[in-house]
Amino acid sequence: MTGTGTLKIGAFDPDAWAGLVLSDRPGRGFAFRLAIEKGGRRADGVDLLYLVHEVGPHAPDGRYARVAFDTDLPFCRGEDTPIVRKADASAGLTVEWSRSHDGALLRAAVGFAGVLEVRAYFPWDWAGIWTAELDRLHGVSTDGELYCTLRMVPERAWTVEPNGEAIVRYRVVPGDVIVATAVVAVAVAPLVPAVPDAATVLAAGADRYAATRVTVDGHWTGLSDAITNNLHWMVLLQPETGRLYTPSGRRWIFPRHGGGRDHWTIFAWDSLFNALELAVESPALIVLASAMKATVGCWVSTPGVPLGSTVTVIVFVSATVVAMVAVVTPLELVTPG
Repeated sequence: MTGTGTLKIGAFDPDAWAGLVLSDRPGRGFAFRLAIEKGGRRADGVDLLYLVHEVGPHAPDGRYARVAFDTDLPFCRGEDTPIVRKADASAGLTVEWSRSHDGALLRAAVGFAGVLEVRAYFPWDWAGIWTAELDRLHGVSTDGELYCTLRMVPERAWTVEPNGEAIVRYRVVPGDVIVATAVVAVAVAPLVPAVPDAATVLAAGADRYAATRVTVDGHWTGLSDAITNNLHWMVLLQPETGRLYTPSGRRWIFPRHGGGRDHWTIFAWDSLFNALELAVESPALIVLASAMKATVGCWVSTPGVPLGSTVTVIVFVSATVVAMVAVVTPLELVTPG
């Protein structure tokens, strides 16, 4: 990818856990997400948050991530969705993705009979135009400087809807696999992306992360996986600044003044602690630095938050870091060299 800025790729739209955002700078980028139709019911966006079957691994660099959904649960029930043991349920949809320097590959493994829909859109208040061309979809930002091409396997014709979003639909049965490849370029339209072997790409990303991720030995074996899996999947994007931040959860985005949902919400303690925990597995501290700036920046720029509170928070966080070191050391934290 050419041009200034760094391409950020991830499930950064709070409602679209089963999807990706690709953005090169604040206020500009593309997104696509998956929706499920089964037995006359539809699960899209926030509905899928209540159907999560597995919060799988998520490498900090985006080279591999996995999340799965239970399509046997009732759709659109929100907090009334039944809670079942994982051992008593199965994944009806497993989503894996891996980023590259100029795009991403996403694979959806299907375990239900119905319809799987892929929807391309512009998240938040971002804008642009989608244009369908045979088996591929082209997107361009409003300023005409950022381009995106989406290609599917199996190939299907895209349809651009009146609202400007584009969809492609698959009639699926258990065992089907759908692959989406997205490529982004600045100033020039990207070449039609070749679709690499998804199994090879994803396996390489998964192996690389497994060999380098933080592990905990002893009585607490597996604890670090549970924490890092959840926290990495919760990292979101502030669309106005381009900063990554660590919210309290994907659903905890407050309403905005005048109606509608706000773009982001930061809870002081949760955001700071989540960022600190992520730093254990992100030596480069890219996510931590962004998350800390987003959190502290929110306090400093928000009227009504006294300076004394910010100072207290900084002192408290410093003490917390020392406490974390004291707690982690006895657990024999292991980071592969």
